Amino acid sequence: MKFMKKKVLIGIIIVLLLLLLIPIPMRLKDGGSIEYKAILYTITKYHQLVPISETQEIQYIDGIGIKILGMEIYNNTKDNIKPPQLEVYTSSTNKAKCITGSYSWQETSENGKITSVQADALHPIDFEYTENNILNIQEDVIIYLENKDINIKNVKIQSVKEKSELLSEIEIDKLKKKINLIDIPVGEYILEINVSYSQGDVCYGVRVNIVDMLPGQESVVYEKISDSNLIAEGTSTDILVKYNGILYGKSFAMIDFAGNLDNYIGIIDKLIDKEHVPVLNGETNIKEILNAKVLSVGDRTMVLEYNNEAVLFEKIKSADNFEILFYEKQPIDSYKTYTILGKSETKKYDYTVYGHNGSVNIRIDGKDYSLKEALVENKITMDEIIAKANIDLKNGKITGETYKDGGSIVYKYDTYTIIKCHTLDGNRDVYIGVPSMTINDVL
Repeated sequence: MKFMKKKVLIGIIIVLLLLLLIPIPMRLKDGGSIEYKAILYTITKYHQLVPISETQEIQYIDGIGIKILGMEIYNNTKDNIKPPQLEVYTSSTNKAKCITGSYSWQETSENGKITSVQADALHPIDFEYTENNILNIQEDVIIYLENKDINIKNVKIQSVKEKSELLSEIEIDKLKKKINLIDIPVGEYILEINVSYSQGDVCYGVRVNIVDMLPGQESVVYEKISDSNLIAEGTSTDILVKYNGILYGKSFAMIDFAGNLDNYIGIIDKLIDKEHVPVLNGETNIKEILNAKVLSVGDRTMVLEYNNEAVLFEKIKSADNFEILFYEKQPIDSYKTYTILGKSETKKYDYTVYGHNGSVNIRIDGKDYSLKEALVENKITMDEIIAKANIDLKNGKITGETYKDGGSIVYKYDTYTIIKCHTLDGNRDVYIGVPSMTINDVL
């Protein structure tokens, strides 16, 4: 009998232990956390969905929490509660990641649980900066913050060499999220960027090296504008910008830009000497254009914003980008002088372009077109062709002469001749023909 009672007691104890120790899994409505709950303890495997800010994407907080008799003895989720990464940049290809320093942060999960973290760190001057945390810029370049959902409280700058030398707070544009480093001399600096989010305050650090020339510029051979074969119509060849591999000059035309000046697709962040032609993307030879925003880019034009104005730039061609391909007529061909593009066919020209004793094609950037096709489709202009002829004549690559009929000019190449009429009676037509063609053959 006693043995039976003992067995029953043991069974009851086992059942109680099972009730006390075996957990029941429950999925929480916080993004995917699972709670294993027993009477004596609770283990929670966290996978909480937490919005970083009102407009940014959400993030998950993962970790483990342990409670015994309702008292939390372990929780590593706080290790995963951190402010978002902050990046600074001058262009899409010149960026640096800031190092997160001290912060006070509070997250609220979807089920209403509030988790607060207070983290202390070294001063940004004492951070260990790697290549990813260093931004190389030139003098007077403006730095932008990539995260737009923040409020910049202040930005302080400190010399790397003179750690005790704390310069005054530098100018910032809180609305446009940009840091103005105008008038800061060449040197190595640490920026202490103090910002606030809806969840708390954060101190970031980033190293900024202000240099005379950016990495990559030292190895570039820059051609002087005076020695280059730049061809432009209605565009300056002194005020230049390189973007997306295309060279642009400031247009003499005015524009009425209807877009938003704050919506931009790129930044001009590299400066070279004003006497030279830009080579690298984002380069300009004019200091006034440094930090200009690229608002739009087309086949032949781009719009920059600087001094709070939209300014038109137009594509500039090099004389090396195209060549005339002239094919003399065969004996069976009946034409002699014929119209390539009549002035009535386009509003671009007040004169007619003729061919003489052969067909005229043009090769642009390695692709062949008929001259008419290239002119009609705006792949090139006659002004650019004549400008190239003038450069070739000036450089002694071809021969030529000017007629005393008002200023008509003959340009003689090895395989063809161009005649640009400029007579006293107002004839401005252009003829492209065989090498032996003279003005008497066509007028």
